[in-house]
Amino acid sequence: MSQDPLQDLLRLADQAAGPPPEGESGLAGRVLATRRRQRRVRTIGGTLAALVVTVGVAAMLGRSDQEPLNVEGGPSPAAVDNQSEVERLRAEVEVLRSRADRAMALARRLVEMREGRVRLAALKEKIPARNPLEHARREVDRAAMIIVLQADRMYHQCGLTEPALESYHQVIELFPDRPAANIARARLDQLQTQRGDSL
Repeated sequence: MSQDPLQDLLRLADQAAGPPPEGESGLAGRVLATRRRQRRVRTIGGTLAALVVTVGVAAMLGRSDQEPLNVEGGPSPAAVDNQSEVERLRAEVEVLRSRADRAMALARRLVEMREGRVRLAALKEKIPARNPLEHARREVDRAAMIIVLQADRMYHQCGLTEPALESYHQVIELFPDRPAANIARARLDQLQTQRGDSL
């Protein structure tokens, strides 16, 4: 192990996580693989933190057994040195724990960001790309059909023949190549047949 425990911790976490997945099938496979990596990283992080604490405690206990006794009854210089060593180790363990917590928080954040990207990609696959020209054509067809339907109501429900005829003519004039124009022509033919005169 190297002198920097954080580097060792990160190296072990990288080894445990393994290489990034290549072409896992589907969203479910990618999510499961991400969860497995998270569990491995948490397990290794917890194991390393416990190992660091255990080594620190073992070092403190090993040194306290070897403390020379001071004949005068006060703490010996070696005991004072051991005490300061214990305090230093405790401080170092706290620093390592803090770094490990930050590394775990960063790892969790990275996993969340990756999952968010995966969800976003899945949503983009589900939503078809909208063609603006096709959307405009549908809206034109819709507007023409609304005019035809209003003309139908004017004629059948209100008995307003002349306004209905004007609306049908308007649809034929404004939207000559749209399906609504064909319907308007058919309505005019029906009205012509019913009235028995030319319009």
